[in-house]
Amino acid sequence: MILTQQDINTKNNTYFSPSVLRALDNAENRQSFTSRVLKEKINNKNLNFFRKNEFLNSIGIDSKNFSRFSRETMNYIKSYDHPTHSMHYGMDSLTDAQISASPITPDQFLQYWAPGIIYYLTRVLTIDKLVGFTQAAKWHDSKVVFTELELDSNVTTYSDFGNIPLSDLQTQIYFRQIVRFEHGLEVGILEEQVASEFRINTAEAKRKAIIKALEIIRNFVGFYGFNVGLGNTYGILNDPDLPAYYNLPNGVSGHTQWSTKTFQEIQYDITLMANTVFTQSGGHVNVRETPCILGVSQTAYQYLSSKMTDYGITVLQWMKENFPRLRVEFAPEFNGAYLSEDIAYLYAESVSDEYSTDNLRVFDQYVPAKLFALGIEKKSKSFLEDYSNATAGVVLKRPTAVTRVYGV
Repeated sequence: MILTQQDINTKNNTYFSPSVLRALDNAENRQSFTSRVLKEKINNKNLNFFRKNEFLNSIGIDSKNFSRFSRETMNYIKSYDHPTHSMHYGMDSLTDAQISASPITPDQFLQYWAPGIIYYLTRVLTIDKLVGFTQAAKWHDSKVVFTELELDSNVTTYSDFGNIPLSDLQTQIYFRQIVRFEHGLEVGILEEQVASEFRINTAEAKRKAIIKALEIIRNFVGFYGFNVGLGNTYGILNDPDLPAYYNLPNGVSGHTQWSTKTFQEIQYDITLMANTVFTQSGGHVNVRETPCILGVSQTAYQYLSSKMTDYGITVLQWMKENFPRLRVEFAPEFNGAYLSEDIAYLYAESVSDEYSTDNLRVFDQYVPAKLFALGIEKKSKSFLEDYSNATAGVVLKRPTAVTRVYGV
């Protein structure tokens, strides 16, 4: 409760001497009472005062002109002149502190920001490890065309007057259609400057997202193809020249999966695949001598290093010793790829012969452009960039050098 002029002029007020009351009546600045916080009670109510001089000065009265308060006033002031009755004031007429207590050091000054940026992982892209790629053709081309030539001869025994057997040849031309994809970015001026305050280059991060997205779609086409136009864009899983799958034999557990088989049973499966590709290639693919790839599902890959003999030799170690030129790769896309079963491919990387003039690869992936910059547009408050890629998928050029199984 605030002490007002009316309260002071009350006739029943016995706390001030008459001289003080007269001075109060004549004080010019009577509102100065409100500039101090005075918890008071008049007429048998508690009153919290400042010391004499401070009180008089606060209401605009020169304390030098007054030598004393009334006896009642002095006794009242003395009884409340104690630290426990000290006033808390801040701003006019407010009785409580208005500023909340703060820590000595704000929390933001006690933070250490670790260097570097952590990016989320995406699934591994394995098509280039399985088949490689050839950067050929132009981004704007529509097709990649292949020419096959088969020699046709019929040799007979010689006779002076017999007909001459003539050689012939058969040609076949086929193509793979090129498909193009597009992805872009736009960065605003405010967006870029705000992100730079916490060490992120927005444009650079968005370009990385574009590169990753275009690689993901190229990897997808490399496995599954893409139905565009005439539909002649295939992948390693659906090329029309691929040989048929065959099922692996059951193990002692009654199942074909490598998770249920022993070291010796997995060893037999790999040897079976090596012998199959050796036979159907006419001896051109000898897994012991020819650079080959064993592509397996991601699930089955782990059993090549976990299944072992009593002497601690794993399947991978056995393969390195017996098939030193056989490279093992895994692909998540091989999980459940055929009849919901995991699959495996064994094929030669390349097959040399006397006459072929191509790159001799068994599988090939033709990529006219991995990243093609379409253009940059500067706007008043942002800039725009657009990128593209182009791929013809995967083509199988030598089907006899491939064998594939399911149920691994």
